Amino acid sequence: MNNVVRTTAMLLVLMVSIVSAKAEDSEPYALKPYVGLGLGVYTLGIDDQVGASSDEAIGAYLSAGIDIARYLGAEVRLGTTTNEASFPWLGEIRADYIISYLGKLQLPFDNGLRFYALGGGTTASVYLGSPVNDRMNKTGISFGGGFDYAFSGALFSNQYRIGVEAMRYWHNVDLPVLTSPPFFNPTSMTIDALVGTLKYEF
Repeated sequence: MNNVVRTTAMLLVLMVSIVSAKAEDSEPYALKPYVGLGLGVYTLGIDDQVGASSDEAIGAYLSAGIDIARYLGAEVRLGTTTNEASFPWLGEIRADYIISYLGKLQLPFDNGLRFYALGGGTTASVYLGSPVNDRMNKTGISFGGGFDYAFSGALFSNQYRIGVEAMRYWHNVDLPVLTSPPFFNPTSMTIDALVGTLKYEF
């Protein structure tokens, strides 16, 4: 898990260095709003005294954001998982809503390809089914990245972008779970996602 954090930090530092070197070429106050959606596989992970386990669920999000001077941006997302992940002693778990607020570093190329890194926070409402039967609202750090490509044609004129993205929405968020017989079993949870993306730029 620490390797994931270190690798992400190194990639962010690299992108900051490249973006800083290129920033002189961009228009300092150019703003480009966009909306988007993502659809793919969300992995819910649990780590506690019993051990670590994970399961997958289909998930999706809607997003709205703004690109600033080609190399920076900000975005908010509202997502959910459409089915429940299953765990041996916790039963079924689902994320009813996932709200993310993210900053973005971008590295665009002239051919329409763009790489980006994301960082920020996510507030999620997680429902734990039988035998726990509880709902918890928690906030954790978020980081990830991806790439997308602007495609054009008779009907599109470079306003659409398709891509692939990997995110960690929650990283080891404390999730105290009351079990039966009653005792608090310290639990941490992660939420990861690998999705395809579609964006429309205004």
